[in-house]
Amino acid sequence: MEILEGILSIFRCAPVLTCALAAIGAAAFYLVFSIYANLRAAEKCASRRLLRGCARDLGLLRVLASGAPMVGLLGTVVGIGLCIDASDDEAALAAGISYALRTTQTGLIMAIPAWIASILLAARLRKLDSLLGERAG
Repeated sequence: MEILEGILSIFRCAPVLTCALAAIGAAAFYLVFSIYANLRAAEKCASRRLLRGCARDLGLLRVLASGAPMVGLLGTVVGIGLCIDASDDEAALAAGISYALRTTQTGLIMAIPAWIASILLAARLRKLDSLLGERAG
């Protein structure tokens, strides 16, 4: 039980999950624009090497898009834990519910656009790879 209390105290002291979600969002945002720019560059100079880099970055974008809801879910669990700890204090109960909902919402807000972008960018990557393969062959 001491380990659980230690973990909960970390989450109470600092907005760790919110910071993690912000980092995921920033990294995903950067990757989307980086992949898009590299796809345009690969199209202009017919570079399959750039396409391989885009494929690698696209994999990382998909990992971030998958991880964001999981971090949000962890925030939900922590928020519900805070609610259970504060079942007698209405203000603390409301704060726990708010934390749970806010982290869940943020995780989804980060994940959904990243998934949509990864689908669109993957389609563009396949199209360019096919075009460059036809030009080489």
